Amino acid sequence: MLALSGLACTSVAPREEGSLPQVTLTKTPPAVRAAIEAAAAGSRIQKINSGHRFEGRVYQVYLAATPGPRLLTVSPTGAILEDGAVIPFSEMPPAVQAAAREAVSAPWQVCRKSLTHPQPRYLIDYLIGKDEPVFAIIEADGFIRAVFGYADDDPD
Repeated sequence: MLALSGLACTSVAPREEGSLPQVTLTKTPPAVRAAIEAAAAGSRIQKINSGHRFEGRVYQVYLAATPGPRLLTVSPTGAILEDGAVIPFSEMPPAVQAAAREAVSAPWQVCRKSLTHPQPRYLIDYLIGKDEPVFAIIEADGFIRAVFGYADDDPD
């Protein structure tokens, strides 16, 4: 496998290419809006993207939070599928860093530590080519649990 081309996973800046469609809080379903507002608990909502995963439509919510930014994935029913704190790559366990270097051959966008699961789990968002956003879920011991692609409104 190829090594990753970037090790800086500390920004949640909007992507120019490969970005998912943005929506406003008022344009989300009521259950999604309520879940976002509850999870934000006063934190500033930086942006909300709408996309699809294998289980259907999801909303990616970027929050300006303390001690660091958070990224939520919310289902249309308002369920929080993922809640992750953005962390630098260097703060991930060595086994996760090694697994990421082996498994991913694309520039990283954001590295997160999941706050949703009781066992430590790490998520890395990256781009394949210039416009295909994907994320990998890696356990603390380096086991790659899954890799998911996003699709905006493309039904295939």
